[in-house]
Amino acid sequence: MRPSLSRDSKIVLDLDVKDYPAEDLSAVLGVFNNTIREYNRHSKRNENALAHGKIAKHAMHLLRLYMMCEDILLEGKVITYREKEHDLLMDIRKGKYLAEDGKPTKEFFDIVHDYEARLDHAKERSVLPPEPDKERIERFMMKAYEGMI
Repeated sequence: MRPSLSRDSKIVLDLDVKDYPAEDLSAVLGVFNNTIREYNRHSKRNENALAHGKIAKHAMHLLRLYMMCEDILLEGKVITYREKEHDLLMDIRKGKYLAEDGKPTKEFFDIVHDYEARLDHAKERSVLPPEPDKERIERFMMKAYEGMI
């Protein structure tokens, strides 16, 4: 099974199923059903952003989040000010990577694919522990709650 996008932005599957347990297929199709539901929800949001001239802003935030996630995985830090990537992010926000129809260009998606690959690499080399320190989190939450009271 291989999901992909068709030219009219519909999710399509290329599958060849033989001797596959019906229960397993049902579970897989359930996952695809949830994926399609989420895709449609985000697709409508992006259509709205496109209609109101906000798609460049959405595109910029997408890449900023990839960058921040990479920092979290590799350094364990949340870095919000993107000094090194500032010019790229501003170019995206100003519409440099939008086609005449207002949609992101292939060059933008090439950048996204590059950051997806970087994120996959960062996941493999993460400095984060495999499990969160639940006791430390609980102590922090208790301190925060006490501060509010």
